[in-house]
Amino acid sequence: MRSSRWPCARCAVWSTAAPAAAAWRATPLCGGDDSGDGAGIMTQIPWELFGADVSLPEDKSACAVGMLFLSKDRDVRINAKMKLESSLTQEGFDILGYRIVSVDPTVLGQRSAQTEPWMEQIFVSHPTARGPELENLLYIARKRVEDRLSYDELYVASLSPKTIVYKGMLKSSAITRYYKDLNDPRFKVQYALWHRRFSTNTMPRWPLAQPFRYLGHNGEINTIQGNYNWTRARSGSFEHPNFGYRMREVLPPCRAENSDSGNMDCYLELMLRCNRELPEALMMMIPEAHKAKASSEDVDAVAEFYEYWGALQEAWDGPALVAFCDGEYMGAALDRNGLRPARYVQLNDGTCVVSSETGILESSLFPAEMFKSKGRLGPGKMVAIDLHTGELIENEELKEKMASKRPYGAWNKVFREDLEQQPFLAADHELLVPKAIEEHLMTLQFDMGYTIEDVEMVVEAMAQTGKEPTFCMGNDKPLAILSDRAHVLYDYFPQRFAQVTNPAIDPYRESLVMSTEVFLGRQGNLMAESPTYFQNKANTRLMKIDSPFLNERQLYAIKNSGLLTVQVSTRYDFSKGPGALEKAVSDLCYEASNAIRNGAELIVLSDVPRNSDFMGPSDVKDLGVEESVLAIPPLLAVGAVHHYLIQQGLRTQASLVVSTGQCWSTHHFAALIGYGASAVCPYLVLAHIRKWHATDKGKAKADGQTVEEVQENYKRAINAGLKKIMSKMGISVLESYRGAQIFQCIGLDQKVIDRAFTGTPCSAGGLSFTDIANESMMFHRRAFPQLDEAPAAEKLEFAGWYKYIKAKGEFHMNNPDMARALHKAVQNKEPLAYEEYRRQIMDGRPITAIRDLLDFSSDRQPVPLQEVEDAVSICSRFVTGGMSLGALSREAHEVIALGMNRVGGMSNSGEGGEDPLRYAPIQDVDEDGNSQSFPHLKGLRNGDSATSATKQVASGRFGVTAAYLRSAKQLEIKIAQGAKPGEGGQLPGPKVDEYIARLRNSVPGVELISPPPHHDIYSIEDLAQLIFDLHQVSPEAKVSVKLVASAGIGTIAAGVAKANADVIQISGHDGGTGASPLSSIMHAGGPWEQGLSEVQAVLSQNGLRNRVTLRVDGGIKTGWDVVVAAMMGAEEFGFGSVAMIAEGCIMARVCHMNRCPVGVATQREDLRKKFPGTPEHVANFMLFVAEEVRTIIAALGYTSLDEVIGRGDLLSPRAEGSMRTNVPQPAVASQPPKQRKPKKLSKTAKVDLTSFYAEERPDEETRLAWVGAKRDTPAHSNGPVLDEEILAEEEVAKVIEENGGRAQLAMDIRNTHRSVGGRIAGVIAARHGDYGFQGEVHLNFAGSAGQSFGVWNTGGVFLKVTGDCNDYVGKGMNGGCIVAVKPEESSFAAQENVIAGNTCLYGATGGEVFLSGRVGERFGVRNAGCRAVVEGAGDHLAEYMTNGVIVALGRIGRNVGAGMSGGLLYIYEPEDKGIQLNADNEANAFRVTSELGRAQLKELVEKHLEFTGSSRASEILEDQSFLRFDSGFLKRSQKECGRPDEPGYGTWASQNWGAASGGTGSLRSDTAEIESIENRAMGRSRSPKRLSVEEDVRAAHKVREDYQPPGQSKFRVSAVLRFTRPDGSTDTIEAVNAEPHDANIRGAICAERAALCAFQKAEAGAGSKITRVVCATDSKDPIFPGPLCREFLTAVCDPSVEIVATGAGGSGTPAPVAVAALGELLPLPSLYRKCGQEAAGTQAQRLSLKAEVPQEEEMKKAYQEALQLAQKQEAQTVVYPLVFAAAVCFEDGTVATASELKGIEYGCTVDAVSLLMPELIRARAKQLAAKVVVQVDNHGLAHAPFAGARSLLVEHGFGHVLMAAHGDEGQWLKPISAKESLPKMQILYF
Repeated sequence: MRSSRWPCARCAVWSTAAPAAAAWRATPLCGGDDSGDGAGIMTQIPWELFGADVSLPEDKSACAVGMLFLSKDRDVRINAKMKLESSLTQEGFDILGYRIVSVDPTVLGQRSAQTEPWMEQIFVSHPTARGPELENLLYIARKRVEDRLSYDELYVASLSPKTIVYKGMLKSSAITRYYKDLNDPRFKVQYALWHRRFSTNTMPRWPLAQPFRYLGHNGEINTIQGNYNWTRARSGSFEHPNFGYRMREVLPPCRAENSDSGNMDCYLELMLRCNRELPEALMMMIPEAHKAKASSEDVDAVAEFYEYWGALQEAWDGPALVAFCDGEYMGAALDRNGLRPARYVQLNDGTCVVSSETGILESSLFPAEMFKSKGRLGPGKMVAIDLHTGELIENEELKEKMASKRPYGAWNKVFREDLEQQPFLAADHELLVPKAIEEHLMTLQFDMGYTIEDVEMVVEAMAQTGKEPTFCMGNDKPLAILSDRAHVLYDYFPQRFAQVTNPAIDPYRESLVMSTEVFLGRQGNLMAESPTYFQNKANTRLMKIDSPFLNERQLYAIKNSGLLTVQVSTRYDFSKGPGALEKAVSDLCYEASNAIRNGAELIVLSDVPRNSDFMGPSDVKDLGVEESVLAIPPLLAVGAVHHYLIQQGLRTQASLVVSTGQCWSTHHFAALIGYGASAVCPYLVLAHIRKWHATDKGKAKADGQTVEEVQENYKRAINAGLKKIMSKMGISVLESYRGAQIFQCIGLDQKVIDRAFTGTPCSAGGLSFTDIANESMMFHRRAFPQLDEAPAAEKLEFAGWYKYIKAKGEFHMNNPDMARALHKAVQNKEPLAYEEYRRQIMDGRPITAIRDLLDFSSDRQPVPLQEVEDAVSICSRFVTGGMSLGALSREAHEVIALGMNRVGGMSNSGEGGEDPLRYAPIQDVDEDGNSQSFPHLKGLRNGDSATSATKQVASGRFGVTAAYLRSAKQLEIKIAQGAKPGEGGQLPGPKVDEYIARLRNSVPGVELISPPPHHDIYSIEDLAQLIFDLHQVSPEAKVSVKLVASAGIGTIAAGVAKANADVIQISGHDGGTGASPLSSIMHAGGPWEQGLSEVQAVLSQNGLRNRVTLRVDGGIKTGWDVVVAAMMGAEEFGFGSVAMIAEGCIMARVCHMNRCPVGVATQREDLRKKFPGTPEHVANFMLFVAEEVRTIIAALGYTSLDEVIGRGDLLSPRAEGSMRTNVPQPAVASQPPKQRKPKKLSKTAKVDLTSFYAEERPDEETRLAWVGAKRDTPAHSNGPVLDEEILAEEEVAKVIEENGGRAQLAMDIRNTHRSVGGRIAGVIAARHGDYGFQGEVHLNFAGSAGQSFGVWNTGGVFLKVTGDCNDYVGKGMNGGCIVAVKPEESSFAAQENVIAGNTCLYGATGGEVFLSGRVGERFGVRNAGCRAVVEGAGDHLAEYMTNGVIVALGRIGRNVGAGMSGGLLYIYEPEDKGIQLNADNEANAFRVTSELGRAQLKELVEKHLEFTGSSRASEILEDQSFLRFDSGFLKRSQKECGRPDEPGYGTWASQNWGAASGGTGSLRSDTAEIESIENRAMGRSRSPKRLSVEEDVRAAHKVREDYQPPGQSKFRVSAVLRFTRPDGSTDTIEAVNAEPHDANIRGAICAERAALCAFQKAEAGAGSKITRVVCATDSKDPIFPGPLCREFLTAVCDPSVEIVATGAGGSGTPAPVAVAALGELLPLPSLYRKCGQEAAGTQAQRLSLKAEVPQEEEMKKAYQEALQLAQKQEAQTVVYPLVFAAAVCFEDGTVATASELKGIEYGCTVDAVSLLMPELIRARAKQLAAKVVVQVDNHGLAHAPFAGARSLLVEHGFGHVLMAAHGDEGQWLKPISAKESLPKMQILYF
């Protein structure tokens, strides 16, 4: 066997019908020395070899062989062997003898040699036992002794009558040299399983090498903590006749010191010993996503199998290729997501090989004509060989065989029950307990820790939209343990996330593999071969619910379903003293366990006051919270009960449900489920939503949705959020997430952890049970202010968790005062001002970060400042964060790059690509600092460089080409982002303008959410491959890998170092972001101090520290931060948000809204003109920080930063009461610093800081060996590569050098040749850019290409391989051509066999690819311009594709076109089975009817035939029906679109062609416009001219009727916008949309706005004019465009434009039509219509000079009051140019006012009138009538209320109120009532 994918964990399976010798070869593994991480081989026992040394009986079926790893200490070894012999003889075995394993230790590396065990083989026989009985006895004997000895004393690598394992801490190439047996000609076996390990989640050890006893695993088990816990929990109920009373002797099956793969093998072995077959057991542990299968693949028995076991056995979830063997079966299985590669071949002689890649068979020994077939495993698939018959059993047959063994379908019917859907409570419900909760709502919310931000920004936002709220700028408030405010317990548990060792899942585009189903009830004995979990005669079922979210009725229904339920109160009397909480927890655990022992199957942990039942009878007179009673925090309660039940062996006997008021965010739900809860009822949130909806504000925000619907919205947001959180760790199924504890803890005492959160990694330990109770008490005192003799609060507290308000709420590091101080310093280059900035950051502020608790403790006297290294040298260590162009404006992005380049630092491009204009220095700067090349910048100098020295490669791969990569000094792989680790980048649609879209090869206006995973990094070995790719294209550039601090990051970093990274960056959780879900910002990741300390320690301990440079970032703002980080081990330092502040950011925190008032984080042209920054500002800041570093170093007695790097002994805990300060700057040395005493924090005194500093000085020689070692040396080399040989060829070099001519070479290729073409592309791009190469280089290869064939390929390079390819073909290619064909000698059909692997064309931006065969998963993912033809593909074809063309000529998998927003996808479906589109796009299937589409398709198929000789292409072209293209489909962007009018939609002909395309917004496009689709300019219909109203109305209804809306949005609205061009021709734009209700249409933005936006982009600039707008809806009656749409129309259209509204009518009734002029719809339009921000200001100044004052007394009074209020607010116009104030005058002469700070967008003003509604309603309750309403801006101009506000007035009964405004020339217009201002309908019928 041969393998060469390097460096990695690899699996290979070899089986042949006849005995064959095993052989293999692999390239070296990179690492700290020559040891390797581990490799091994499992084979059939070679009895011939062993019989020569040991006397064996003839009946080998009675014999077994054990491979033993023993201690080299003779006494220890003898003791272990005696115990093993004793255990074996106890089971009746005879010891036949031992055999010392012959090895060659000289091949070992240093670390392997240090830990090498003594190896012997033991031979035993049994007089009577055979087969499974023999194996069971061996298992019992081994487990008995294993549990008494450590692995250092005895490790049994294998003990079996069938197989033996040879393995070790070796490189794969050393196995045959180390184990001499493997070279013996008598070592003859029928099968072999080989594995090589890349250690990731554990450090290398001999016992952890693979294969294990039954499997070799390539991947990670993301759920391992939960699997381990649940295995322990279930052990108490395990029973099986094979063991009887001895079952306890083999339990628990798993072992803490094992790796995830090791424990998986242990659990698998137990299942095998309980009469499961090997494939059956693996189906239980690694289930397929069977519910997402295509209907044609559904196998009822298999589905029933998965349904049955899914309720009892949580999946061992994660990327996994598992190769398995037990002597009966040999095979391989793939995880449900297909995240690891798995290829297999069959030879004509019966040999079958399964491996992680293709090409492992030596071509000279196995010529092409020997191959019978080439295939691959798809997601969730399995293949096996029956080792008795030699039969290869494919997936469906194998699983059907396993599933048919038992009547799972019948069992499911008997023992399963689905919970019926229960509606949410209505507004008028009569349930006593929920009503009482609503009446006591605020008191309960205070008691549970709610704040005003929590309810408004989280709860109400989710109830309104059904989505998590989005926010920006990161989390810069103190950690919970450092805060002087009380926090809910969840805040101490940040989420953990996938990075490097395992991938996150894309919950948006690949949600088909995810599930939130939950089963409730008793699980029983999992090892039994029939159901045993029903012990209650009243209930024999498990209850299935679709989500862990329960409403009150659902919880009641579950309680009354037949499950024996006990509700336990979590409230306790705190008056019993400080230890009350701990005792209450103990009592709770005892009560729960006692209930289960008495038969309970469901435990409800409830903090409902008085333990009331929501639906049952209750005395609710005094339901409110009692003053002396506290609730145990629900997270503490569920964690403690969960772990106590595990200890008692009761956990699987009952499910835990939490009914709590302290649960409102997605993070809270995730934490409760992660620590054992099966479901959660958030009763207090639901009560709040109901009460909020009953208010006028709530009804307005609900936008017509009922109270039941907004509760459903909230549930939908929670479910989506849970999927997102699960996906961060790569977990697909909620049952696997439950109890998995994917969290770390920051700030709790170890005693609390051991009691309630066992196994959770904890840093900065601190709070005890008493402290937790005290925090709860702080909440309780707000609920009962009388306890503190304080007045009652009228509303919830503002805590400042998310927003900063000075002197109110939580402190934030980034605040306006800090920004102003920094602006003053950098703009004026004032050291005194910088000192003031530094003091604000350092002195007297609240403790915010862990480093604030540390201080310097020098061992030297100070030295003169002039002896310290200079500031520029220090600046060379500074970098800025990866802030993308798109998140930042062009000006802000370029200024940061310019400033950093001036001081020798490095800026970072972020993931948005970079304009090639920036690659060259600027040379056209005039004396004023201006440049024609960069006219938008100021303060430039000739020779300035605007290029980012660091180019980022992120998961979106935007703009990543060879030239982009070659322009960088450093290439950063962003694995995770500090602000939202585990998620992809997010750029809101409004920020994707034409320029940004061009750089990202995407569509303007379409939101870009990058995939959470890099689709070419599903494991550490994949990361190593990407690093290799980058070193290949740019060998001089160093490669950095960005990680985010979290528990376990040290082991991950060790893997990254071994993967040849040059730099590892550790980011803190407090990093900034332009846009992110709010919960991600607040609840994921850890502080960089934790991550840096752990990484430094692990790398140092494992001899890897000198291989990498360590960099740190996250909230670093001063030189003091830099020096602390250096002492912890950092050599380079990153600045993120503070760099933005230095160039002008004022922390408005509106980045995600595209309205940054100073042009830093916006793409709006008007705002970008306000950008104040220059390169000098950024440079000044960096120099100030460097000078501060110099001052500190001098004060400490050192002369360079290198001297203090890694000197943790120079740090010590800060003394209580001391200041966080440093030596004053020289410029202000004579001025004493302001000594403000910091606020004393009660929590910080308990923080354990021991892991953040060193007690002793590190060994200086060791430290000097790594400090600067990698900074001062070149990038890691790829070593000799094939590309270098090609480039050395004279004809190739000549073509590249002369930029012309043609070179052609032919050569062999092997899978050890990785990234072929990458170095060539880099050399060409460095000389000629991406598009300047005019020559041609043709390279023809024969063999199997390694990973990343054609990576970064560029124009003019033509690569062809005759053979096959592995993963990542054409990754990032920008031009040229790649072709792959099978050898002519191969007899198999190309279209039925696999020619390339997974994730091909990832991030491609150009070129062409023709592959004559099938390809793997995710072909064309993020394709942004390549044209490709393949003959079949796996799942997720064209995922997140934004441009280009893909043609698929054969079968394709599931989830086609997920997230596709551009480009074209043609699919040929000859088998007429239909195509399984992504769920969001199922309705968008269209036939190819356009001539252009036919021509394009035919051209590509003909090219495919020309380049590959494809028989499939030939058959298609020869078929005359090809020219008809009868059917197909069309896919657009993320928002659904209407279907074209082609007749016969939905049918599939025998030749089933389709076209899928991406587009913009909700606009439809005729397929005839192929060229406009490719240019991403969809939206213009080429239908015949329609001039009459009747025809436009019919067209609008046609669009509406043809549209199939997605999800819950069932109410359709369409628009037809007619316009006239300057040449007199007319045309239309059509759009369609859907909303949940018709009320949304009446008040929301609808299809007409989408059409209007398209008109603005495509036609307005050419002088076209809109003449008519038609709006058709599903409503029976006409509905005019909603208020906001009217405002948009007014901004663009003339008042005379005809607005036509039409309804659907009734049965047999014609469609009613209403017509009105736009002026009638808006008789009082805004004065600022058609104005941008600046134009509005100009208009205001002009009109304010002649604005009239009203004469009517009431109107005048209201006008003057409003004007006075508006002018008082003028100071706020730094953010927006306008302040609006409104006033209402009542009949008694009193006036009420309200103000609103707003801007101008599309000429629309959002006004203050709606804010008067509460005053109007209160006055009406007092029988006081409102007379007039006036709205005035700060310039004195009166404006009509916004149309939505007028509708609101009428809706609430204030239609009589008069209003007026100034006209276009300042005149006072005649007042009009609100009712009169709304449109009047004139109904027509056609």
